[in-house]
Amino acid sequence: MVAVRHYIEAYNRGDVKAMTALFAAHGSILDGLAPHVWNGPTACEDWYRDAMVAGEHEGAADSPVPPLSSPFVRPCRMSPDNENGDERAASST
Repeated sequence: MVAVRHYIEAYNRGDVKAMTALFAAHGSILDGLAPHVWNGPTACEDWYRDAMVAGEHEGAADSPVPPLSSPFVRPCRMSPDNENGDERAASST
């Protein structure tokens, strides 16, 4: 959970370099935001760029991620059933 906290703190500061440093080189980001899946070494930067553009377009620019204690933030892991970008995620708890 420490890495998740650091990632959220970096996001809230707008520190993409710190976010990327915490991200797996071959990782993926799954989000409700189109195109929904970002993969590979540039996934973090690409997702952040797209999220900031969408946030400005939707009037949600500079919206911080709520603390992990929020009922709306729940870490999850991908399960073998959703390797192809299915948006369902299995709870890690």
